[in-house]
Amino acid sequence: MFNNDAIILSMEDEQYYINELKNFPDFSLANVPLECRNLTICLEAVKSRGNNLKYVPYKSRTKKICLAALRSNPLILQYVPKKLKKKEVEVVYYLRKLKEPKISKIPEIYYEARYANDINFKNYRICVEENQNSNDNNGDK
Repeated sequence: MFNNDAIILSMEDEQYYINELKNFPDFSLANVPLECRNLTICLEAVKSRGNNLKYVPYKSRTKKICLAALRSNPLILQYVPKKLKKKEVEVVYYLRKLKEPKISKIPEIYYEARYANDINFKNYRICVEENQNSNDNNGDK
C-alpha cells in the first residue's frame, strides 16, 4: 500500500536539514516541512534542542526521541506522550531546607533521562538541589 503523505528524502536533503539543526541555533524543527520530519531528522533536532520535541509529529515521539529531548531539556516533559509517562518510579528527594526526605513519584522516562546511570530504579535516592539557585541568588543581594 502506498502512503501519499510520506516523502522519501534524498540523503542530501536529509543531511541538509540535520546540518541546519546542528549548526544554526535559530533553525528549529518548525522550519522543516512536516512531510520531511522523519525519525532521523527528529532525533537530531531534539538532541540539539530538547524543545524541538513539540514539533515532532505525535506518532514519531518514540521513547528514544523523548529520552534525547529530556536529556537536552527536562522542562519539555509535557510534550512526552502519556503512554510513555504511565510508569512511575518513587524517588526520595533531599531538599536543603528540609531535614526529612520528601518522597515523590515521577515518570520513569523522565527519571531515566535525567538521573539513571546503570542503577535500579526502585527507591533510588537522589539529591535534588532545586533551591540552590534561589538560595544563591538571595545571598548575593
